[in-house]
Amino acid sequence: MNNKIYSIEELIDKISMPVVAYAGEAKSFLREALEYAKNKDYEKADLSIQESRNSIAKAHEAHREIIKQSATNPSSVKPPFILIHAEDHLMSAISELSIFEELINVYKIINEIKK
Repeated sequence: MNNKIYSIEELIDKISMPVVAYAGEAKSFLREALEYAKNKDYEKADLSIQESRNSIAKAHEAHREIIKQSATNPSSVKPPFILIHAEDHLMSAISELSIFEELINVYKIINEIKK
């Protein structure tokens, strides 16, 4: 069993910052996908959605380490504010993914009706 206690620096550098970065990247890809859908370029929209999913997966991978550590040794984790902020970014990116996928479907329907 890993009894390592993470330092604040490790929580920030190895977990929190990658989660913030990848979640932010995921949100950027979602906005890009929506713009492609507005312009009826659904193939590029789908690619951007996939890129967003990939970024969310990377954020989850970084986040999973702190969850695993918390589960095996709860007293080893004293989360700094940036970790809470990172988790918020990740959850909002996941929520936005669902919403943006639906919006893209709505654009497809609207553009089909306009034909």
